Amino acid sequence: MAADDCLYRFRRQDPRALAEIQRIVAQVVSFQGYRIPAHDREDIVSETLQQLLREVNSPGFAVRESLESLAQTIALRRSLDYLRARRRRRAFEVEFVEEPSGRNGPLAGFASSNAGPEEALLMKERLEVRDRVLQLLSESDRELIRLRVEEDRDCREIAKRQGRSHDAVRRHWCDCMRRVAKIGERILGGPPS
Repeated sequence: MAADDCLYRFRRQDPRALAEIQRIVAQVVSFQGYRIPAHDREDIVSETLQQLLREVNSPGFAVRESLESLAQTIALRRSLDYLRARRRRRAFEVEFVEEPSGRNGPLAGFASSNAGPEEALLMKERLEVRDRVLQLLSESDRELIRLRVEEDRDCREIAKRQGRSHDAVRRHWCDCMRRVAKIGERILGGPPS
């Protein structure tokens, strides 16, 4: 489609133009490196198309390059926003799923007193999966996780404490998180979300 024709047809919500732009957006969002689950990919594609429609129909809108490149840019931004939010959510979940020192830790009653039965069951399941993953890791991986999560130390502190370089500890942490993801995937029977 010609750029002006594509824009005109997209503004009029022509099914062919919408399908073409949706295909382009889906390609960006479906990039394997992002590891975005299918149901979230559909949401991101939908949100991208809605934002694109709002922008092209706003007064004074002018295409600088092409409608396709604008769609790709918005899809990329939406995907990155999703990944940032997921990272913050995971950090929050790790903080609250941690069961510090034994069963009488500060979270021992969390599942039963503050949450409904579904949340309590999910919490119990997460703790069981966490324990199974930790059992399958090497001693050095478990120690690194203990220092990073339980003692809240950064890679520089750990490197200094263990007499290793900062880069070596950072690489170990990244490799360890990959192993955790792979083990979790095997245990849960699918890619981690």
